[in-house]
Amino acid sequence: MRAHLLPLLILALLPFSAPFLRPSPPHLRPPPRLRPPASSPGDIDFFSSPNSDVLKYKRLLQSQSPASSPEAEPASPVAKARGGRRAPQSPLDPLLGGSFDRWQLPSPAQPEPADDASLPLGSPTLDSLSGDASLLSALKAARPRELEGYDEAVLACVDGALLRSLQGTLLPFGKEVVLNVDDWEGGGEAMAAGATIESLALTKARRAHELTGMRAVASATEVVVEGGLGGDEGAPPPYPPPPPRVVASYRVPTDALAGLAEALLPHSSPGRVVTFRTVYCYQDEQLTMLEYGAAEVPLHFADETKAFISAAHAASALASTLEDLHDFERRDWRLGGDAGEGDGRGPSAAAAKFRERVLKEGRVLPNGIIDVSTFMESNVDAGLADECAGELAGRFRDGRVTKILTVATTGLVLGMPMARYLGVPCVYARKERTAVMADCYSASYGKDTTLLVAKAHIQPGDRVVVADDFLSSGASQAALLKIVGDAGAKAVGVAALLEKEYDRGRKSLSGFALQVESVCRVESVDEGIISLRRPDAE
Repeated sequence: MRAHLLPLLILALLPFSAPFLRPSPPHLRPPPRLRPPASSPGDIDFFSSPNSDVLKYKRLLQSQSPASSPEAEPASPVAKARGGRRAPQSPLDPLLGGSFDRWQLPSPAQPEPADDASLPLGSPTLDSLSGDASLLSALKAARPRELEGYDEAVLACVDGALLRSLQGTLLPFGKEVVLNVDDWEGGGEAMAAGATIESLALTKARRAHELTGMRAVASATEVVVEGGLGGDEGAPPPYPPPPPRVVASYRVPTDALAGLAEALLPHSSPGRVVTFRTVYCYQDEQLTMLEYGAAEVPLHFADETKAFISAAHAASALASTLEDLHDFERRDWRLGGDAGEGDGRGPSAAAAKFRERVLKEGRVLPNGIIDVSTFMESNVDAGLADECAGELAGRFRDGRVTKILTVATTGLVLGMPMARYLGVPCVYARKERTAVMADCYSASYGKDTTLLVAKAHIQPGDRVVVADDFLSSGASQAALLKIVGDAGAKAVGVAALLEKEYDRGRKSLSGFALQVESVCRVESVDEGIISLRRPDAE
């Protein structure tokens, strides 16, 4: 009887014993034991299965060891990095395959920054000018756009993407870039052979100057990737150590950065530092000058666009040095004439005269309306309006303005003379369509007011100042700014003769993040009395 009950008892107890019969979960198993590390990566032996990733890493290290790779460079010191096992690396990786070996540092001894005729640099544009006397003569005879305030032509040798920045740097000095030679060849090979960016920029600038006799400005940029893995300070180095190519330092031109960064990222910390260095070289008959800019960026965010940061710093340093040490003088105004006494930093004679007229002749009408019709609107004091326009023009002198946009007809009181001081066209918006306005930009404000501007009059790339006689609620200015945006142009700022602060127009335009300027600001009209903001508080 007992023999028959024993199997039933075992079956009844089996569910309670199942957890003890199952294998331990992976996180509770003891880790595999490693044998003591050998003296070299090639002798490392692991307690692991033949198909494990660790053995793949072992084979990779053996292939990278000096014994099996006669051409391999001595291992660089391994920077401190995050601990833990790294992802396995394939011998087919471009980095480990040697594709970037020529950019490794330390490079051969660097020459002193000087013009090196042996550098393998060439430019088809300069070759064409050298071989065609008529083209070269035409370039030497080229005149800058004097009507827009330029007084001298300059030759540039910079990347096409940096040209606009350089033009903006030279603009306040009245220098115009009439030709940019951006088709230089052989720069990458020269850097791989050890040429410095100073030598590259000097060579470009001197060859351009010697051929044309013009002032020349050239640039060169390099990207340096720090050695090591870029990990946290104090963290233990990885084990086994990574191949030498992973921890080496690299110095590359900007167009080679994308491939190198893609190859390094799987093996490095995203915070590994990449430094962009740009040098600008200025060359004329008397002076050779170099100025620098630099920017540090984590490897994860490093791309060619970050070179704009170092280039902007270098261009700014170049402008400051030329102003301090050379014959470069900042123009008071683009046309070289008198653009008014004010520059936005204090009261001027024009502003004082305008304020006096507002206080003496202005009247407060119902609903807070200010009547200044004795010298504005229907009875314009042209001389006073011209002086005030020069005052406001001076405040936008560094804005590289190409168009003035206003509203017909009251805005023309300020728009026309201001455009004359700037040397740019004055475009005005109509409130009714005419026969010649077939294709227009339009914007509405108020209850039933629509402004129309012909599309041919504002182009993408224009830099526009919106000008008007009054700044009240800001509704009309906002409508004009919408037209500027629809045209793909850039709004530089808003200018007005008289600003009613109590209507909060300036605050309503704050979302556009623009420069807003006015000659006179009315704080209040309480009890029929016009109260102006003090000039030193504007």
